[in-house]
Amino acid sequence: MSFSDERAAIESRFSANWTTTDIKRDGVPFTQPDNDTAWVAITIENASEEETTIGSNARHVFRGNIIVQVFTPPHAGSDLARQYADTIATIWRRQEFSSGSSGTIWCRTPGIRVIGETDGWYQINVVTEYERHVTY
Repeated sequence: MSFSDERAAIESRFSANWTTTDIKRDGVPFTQPDNDTAWVAITIENASEEETTIGSNARHVFRGNIIVQVFTPPHAGSDLARQYADTIATIWRRQEFSSGSSGTIWCRTPGIRVIGETDGWYQINVVTEYERHVTY
């Protein structure tokens, strides 16, 4: 599984399970909704790679974070953003999935980071650590 396959698998899982708002993806044109319409942005942050075995079938572990930024109108308070965060967390919590290539993605338990009001939006980030295991 390549980094491109990894991105496609993560974004595909999110798109299949999140239909509540529009989704902004890295590198894809996006028109931000008006300030009364909530939306989310997904980013995949690659962190490290480790070769856990050596030889002809060496196993590699890639680690990173799936970050889903939740943007809600500031007049809605934090409750709507937290409800969305709860739903997003269930999409990733302890999930295992693959792109059909040689590799499996394992997600850990998500957490939230409250950013608060910024640029006319109330923002909470849902952060999920993941590992991708590949044998080469």
